[in-house]
Amino acid sequence: MLNRKLIILTLISSLLIGILSIPMVLGQITVYDSTFPLEEGKRVRWETVNATESPYNDFEYIRFTVDKIYNDTFDGPNSLIVNYTLEFYHNFAWIYEDHNSFYLAYNYSMNYLNWSKVAYLDALPLVVPTPINFTLIGDAIEKSGPLNYSFSDTKLTLDYRNMTTVELTYNSKGISTIIEKITNRTTMFKWELVTSDVVIVIPFENYFIIAAMFTTGLLVVFEVRYKKSRFKN
Repeated sequence: MLNRKLIILTLISSLLIGILSIPMVLGQITVYDSTFPLEEGKRVRWETVNATESPYNDFEYIRFTVDKIYNDTFDGPNSLIVNYTLEFYHNFAWIYEDHNSFYLAYNYSMNYLNWSKVAYLDALPLVVPTPINFTLIGDAIEKSGPLNYSFSDTKLTLDYRNMTTVELTYNSKGISTIIEKITNRTTMFKWELVTSDVVIVIPFENYFIIAAMFTTGLLVVFEVRYKKSRFKN
């Protein structure tokens, strides 16, 4: 009887762990000949692996969520348009930076790109549509102020002409795998893409799962000890 309970409890615990560690499933949406690498509701996350500049050294993770993808006109031709949410993870909670905001309008065949402030002001084009046009992306960001840009293979480099550069490396889907800001040869922040949607530092909404697993383990230990004590007596 005890072995049967242990097997059941082990299976339940394994299932819960599996649910917590399911990797991201990334779809894509195509409008005309322009494709965004994430479906609505999908998200990607980066981990801060190095940061010396405030406030980035306070954020363990950065998360990008696609809220809406649609075909419409945005100050230009009919385009693939994306709304997004950007969040930072700090002190066991996600903090909104932008929520359900306009991200970009893109039409590859018409060489058209209109970007939101996350690229214009923050120089962080975290996810780009495909086919990737680095010249178009660089030109769009360059409109925000005095900077130069260059690209090589899969890396886009933004040069602010004040000893500061932002380097972005993209995979074939158009998702940035490494984002690094460098000032005077010192890394201000460096983010790396995380291939799973699970936050290692468990957020509050997952505490009950951890508590349930912990409680299950304690119950098993107590039952084993109880049966042993009865056997001895």
